[in-house]
Amino acid sequence: LLDLGVAEDADFICFHARDEAFTNSTQPDWNRYESSYRNCKASNYVAAGQALASRGHFAIRMGSLIDRPIPDESAGVIDYATIGTNDFMDIYLSAKCRFFIGCTSGLVTIAQIFRKPLVLTNYARLSEIVWYGPDTLIVPKKLWSRTEQRYLAFGEIAGSNIGNFLHTEQFDELGIELIENTPEEIREIVIEMDDRLNETWQETEVDVQLQERFLSLMESCGIHLPPQLKIGAIFLRNNIDLLRRLKMKVLIRC
Repeated sequence: LLDLGVAEDADFICFHARDEAFTNSTQPDWNRYESSYRNCKASNYVAAGQALASRGHFAIRMGSLIDRPIPDESAGVIDYATIGTNDFMDIYLSAKCRFFIGCTSGLVTIAQIFRKPLVLTNYARLSEIVWYGPDTLIVPKKLWSRTEQRYLAFGEIAGSNIGNFLHTEQFDELGIELIENTPEEIREIVIEMDDRLNETWQETEVDVQLQERFLSLMESCGIHLPPQLKIGAIFLRNNIDLLRRLKMKVLIRC
């Protein structure tokens, strides 16, 4: 940790953004297009890392055989993925971090094993939400319909096979584009997690109602989630339209 520039006894947060570099190297014959819907840009996590640094934490970018380094101007963010990783430190950092910011990639499960608080960003499969524990916050990717020129509501996704899609071509066939979380969305949910761990997060009555609406909507689609599961509060505030109940069109034969 000292070699990475982390002060002794300082808090640090790990974050990871999936790209194709690891698969390209370890499984050259794999059809990488199939799982590309799970990818996201590491650069979109920099603002969150800087916000954590301004709060006195160190932010460590995880990964192995990554596609590209994060921008040089990322003050306060340590690009561990580019300066020499090893298996032991991958496990150690995931086990000792204050919390782990992940995506739909296997690395996040290491932090899960050690029961660390998790911020799950760019969650792509709405019907397959996994509850990792009471200290978990989730913010999904939004799905844009090119045909209808609008975002699909959560009920449309979870109430059809779209929420179960495993291959990028399935989204493409329906003209659906997966929209990555913005730097602002990631920054907001990361600050929410930090405030929750500090016990300074102020949850409003509106926040409670929106979370209940989300869980109720999933329940109506046959997806049973524990009441402790939480979507990022500000994400829900800014995307209330995604919680609307629609007479769903048949987007795909289930």
